[in-house]
Amino acid sequence: MDGNGKQTESTVMVVDDVHASRYALGAVLRRAGHSVVPVASGGEALTELDLRLRRGTLPDVALVDVGLPDMSGFELCRRLKSSPTTAALPVVHFSAVSAGPGFRCRGLDSGGEAYLSVPAEPEEIQAVVRAAVRGARMRTGAEALARRLTLLSETIVCVQAARCMTELVRAAAEGAARLTGSPAWSSCSVRRGSCTGDCPAPAPAPRCRTPRPMRRSPG
Repeated sequence: MDGNGKQTESTVMVVDDVHASRYALGAVLRRAGHSVVPVASGGEALTELDLRLRRGTLPDVALVDVGLPDMSGFELCRRLKSSPTTAALPVVHFSAVSAGPGFRCRGLDSGGEAYLSVPAEPEEIQAVVRAAVRGARMRTGAEALARRLTLLSETIVCVQAARCMTELVRAAAEGAARLTGSPAWSSCSVRRGSCTGDCPAPAPAPRCRTPRPMRRSPG
């Protein structure tokens, strides 16, 4: 549960080579309602993330020690941020070593969202993780909205480019399939009959002709 008593339902990957530290951080996060995925190195983290990508279950945030045995936490963060499949995963660096602002700056420069000096109060750890998850979800929502608006604009262009009723209803069905990610069907009734169009699977990227005036039936 979080500070307001609500279930967070977030998954946190804790990357730390020290078992006692992994256990302590995991306990703090589980008490806050998070699921915890503990790993002991950067290589293990990359392997675990690859497996989770195949299942479509990436964690919501990675809590990464800067002093890992096989690569630094900064290098792990750079690798995650340079891959399109994990670039959106928020990374929070942490360290028990007092290194002044240098480590904090390196963490932010490598793409991390935040930096924690441990030991820290449980409330601080929980708040930083919540903020990282909240920021990532807001970005994801904004990106999804932008994609939907782009698809809607493309559909409008295709509909306007239709040269006959058959092309129009087909463009409408394909546009609806792209927007919803599921099969779609459309129809249009006119005085001399009707036209129908369907898209049994999500449509590919649109290929529209240059818009021309749509021919109308005489009478």
